[in-house]
Amino acid sequence: MADKHSRPKHPRAWSSHGEANRNSGNFTRGSQLIGHQFSMWWRGARVPLFVWFGLLAAFLWLKLTLILDDYEFQMLGTKALAATWDFIGLDEMKRANVTLRDGSIYQTYMGYVSYIPDVQIAWAKLMNALFGSFIFATIGAGTFAWWFIPWARERGESILADHHERGVEIVEYDVLKMMLDRHNLERVRARAKEAFPDLTLAQVEALPIAQRKEAGVILPYKIATLPFPYGFEQSHVMLTGTTGTGKTTLIRQVVAQAIERGDRCVLFDLTGHYMEAFYDPERDFVLNLNDARCESWSLFNDCHSRSELVNAASALIPADHGSDGGFWEKAARTLLVEMCDNLRKKGRGTNKHLCDELLKANLKKIYASLMGTVAEPLVSPDATKMAQSIRAVLNANAEAIRFLPDGGEQFSIKDWIKRDNGEASILFITAQYAHLDMSRSLLTLWMNIAINTIMTLKHTRQLRTWFIFDELAALHQLPALERGLQTARSFGGAFLLGLHNFAGLRKTYGDDGAQNIISLANTNVILRVKERETAEECSRLIGFRKVRTMDESYSYGAHQTRDASTISPTTKEEALVIADDITSLPNLNAYIRFPEKFPSALVSFPYVGFPAVAEGFIEAEPPPDILPVDDDDDDETGEEGGGPDIAADRPEPGVEPEADREDRREISHLQDGRELRARDVLDVRRSQVGGQIATTGATEKGTASGSLAKRSIDDDHPRVTTPRNAGTGGSGQQDALANREQLRGSKDPVEEKGGELARRESRMDFGETDQRRAGGAELGADGMARGSDDLDMDMD
Repeated sequence: MADKHSRPKHPRAWSSHGEANRNSGNFTRGSQLIGHQFSMWWRGARVPLFVWFGLLAAFLWLKLTLILDDYEFQMLGTKALAATWDFIGLDEMKRANVTLRDGSIYQTYMGYVSYIPDVQIAWAKLMNALFGSFIFATIGAGTFAWWFIPWARERGESILADHHERGVEIVEYDVLKMMLDRHNLERVRARAKEAFPDLTLAQVEALPIAQRKEAGVILPYKIATLPFPYGFEQSHVMLTGTTGTGKTTLIRQVVAQAIERGDRCVLFDLTGHYMEAFYDPERDFVLNLNDARCESWSLFNDCHSRSELVNAASALIPADHGSDGGFWEKAARTLLVEMCDNLRKKGRGTNKHLCDELLKANLKKIYASLMGTVAEPLVSPDATKMAQSIRAVLNANAEAIRFLPDGGEQFSIKDWIKRDNGEASILFITAQYAHLDMSRSLLTLWMNIAINTIMTLKHTRQLRTWFIFDELAALHQLPALERGLQTARSFGGAFLLGLHNFAGLRKTYGDDGAQNIISLANTNVILRVKERETAEECSRLIGFRKVRTMDESYSYGAHQTRDASTISPTTKEEALVIADDITSLPNLNAYIRFPEKFPSALVSFPYVGFPAVAEGFIEAEPPPDILPVDDDDDDETGEEGGGPDIAADRPEPGVEPEADREDRREISHLQDGRELRARDVLDVRRSQVGGQIATTGATEKGTASGSLAKRSIDDDHPRVTTPRNAGTGGSGQQDALANREQLRGSKDPVEEKGGELARRESRMDFGETDQRRAGGAELGADGMARGSDDLDMDMD
């Protein structure tokens, strides 16, 4: 039987048992510390008393030396002897001889010595000297104590205070404001002297603001009631904070200053607050797909060259860094670029033509328009499934173009950016959250065009245009954003990036891209955030310092000589603000960090209300129903877009063959780019090869419907139909028909013969990297092989 006093196999830590064993009790420890602390306190408190006694003795000796002579000292000694005689209790009537000033001897008794006139005079002088000395000593000691006690307290506090050695500092609001005001005033004065050497500063201040702004003689913008360092608005601002902390208040204050100074703003807004506060129809412009005030804009208004079309396609169709290497997105971009370039050269650059000839047209019509371009292999009738997948990606991202207004005066973002007339204007690029899914790609495109345009202007040191994002992570990845943050300051551009947290930024731009964006914003305004990782990142943005700290320890023992207090220094690196400081900030409070030598500070700013001057959103009329394109060519192809013509052998209502119904359901599914990813597109039908198949399309329609072999969802990569014996014409057709009959004859063609047989005969795998790079080269046509190389270079 186990011993009941044996230790458990897994003893718990002392912390889980309550109090740990100590060598002394709380009373012993406390009494020793109290005694030690009182002893040390008394050693300091008695210093003023020693000073008082010393001053008293010094003043008394000095005064007695000055006012008493030897005879009076003798009289004081005689009185002291008589007082001692009386104190001891000796005979008061004992005779005493007192020698007077003239040398005569005065006989009296010991009890009457104090009544001798010369003795009384000397005693009176002593009392006066003593009283005066007491007063002077008290004043002197009091003065010393008035200085000594605060000095001792300050010394005690400073010895334990943290000593900043290097790194960033955090200061009070007033200190930072004074530093910024002094710095900006010096820079403005130097700039005024350089630009207007013949004018005084008062005369320069009287000049019109436009003239002073052109010369750079103007005080900087303010944010959170603090001015920017001179010229550092264009070093860009990142505004981080959760909902309701004051981001909108700060942004509206910046916009109000821009209007007052005659600067321009490109403002991305999903709330409508800025439209309500600032929109002026005589001055401002709106790009909002669902707003009745939206300008008539077309992709062709701002894309006049191939490079501009490539930039626009990159913004409209975001990259998807999946296992396919972004092949489908690159192909969709190439298709869009080639079609837009084709329409532009033909003078048909409108939204309607783009929709009719690309988004809604059947593949055969698109192929005819793009013959001879690098996009030809992407829409070839010999690669129907690949073409369907590519266009599904294109339609999913470019669908919003169909709903843009075409009538009225055309608006160009480029022209608006380049129109530098010194007048304030705002380009509102807005949407409501309810419409964001449909508008996101278009919003990203508009912002991307504006950013790219600012970098085509002449170099200037003066601020021209603010690019303001109320919520940056709501957009797709902006290809021009990083370039704009790096170089826009040379062209008069300044960015103000609003974020709720860094997780959304990393989701859109990736870890490296998000880190690059964060590092390019030199001014950081950090309000309350609730997400821990974002708070820690904000703490790192505020800064670190190397600091020397002092730790105090005590020792005590049975003997007083063992009692001691020890102070030891420690040097460490620490954050100025920890994450919990940021997560607990009140509303309308923020930590702010400017670039260069300026310290950080905690600021509090007031809420400033702006009266509503316009509606934040006016819903536009719904667009008309989009009818399918009526094209006779659709009857022959059965492709996506126009859809198959089934009028020739349409069954009676209620008796539609199940195969045809499933066929159309799959084709309809393919056309919905918003719901279907390109890599998940199901194979609907094998492509028909040669002119003879086109002439017998009505007869083969039922046969083809019955031979559908759906691609497995587990297959990660789309397959495209490859014609066998493409060069032999009729023999290739016979092989295809024979294989179709063989598949129809099986009970379960999808499972039994839909594998390797269908894969070899009717599909081509674009899933492997090498084959995907080869593009259309494996399609078996010479022209397509040549187009594949061009496509690869264009996409890269």
